[in-house]
Amino acid sequence: MCKPPKVNYYNVFHHLLTLSSNLAPLSTSCIGAAEEAVEVFDDYAHGYSSIWGATDLLANNFGLLYNSILNSMLLIYGKPQVLNINFFMIGYEIGNIIYLVFYQA
Repeated sequence: MCKPPKVNYYNVFHHLLTLSSNLAPLSTSCIGAAEEAVEVFDDYAHGYSSIWGATDLLANNFGLLYNSILNSMLLIYGKPQVLNINFFMIGYEIGNIIYLVFYQA
């Protein structure tokens, strides 16, 4: 007949306290995270209700937009031979521009 293993209740209690103390900062620091996620999804689904939302988005993504526009222009006009243009990268940069106009990176 098999004996059940001995349980170290002190160790179990210690691990439960450690788990609860590790979860406490997460629950207190993320109070409005669910509401914020719903608001962001609502903005994406219905568009921006004011001009400030759109300007805030463009201000946050300005550097990435600038890089994408510059890279796409260099890919199109920076090469003397038309056959050496990498159409995949041009499509990627144009898609990235469209993404950055509508979504926050």
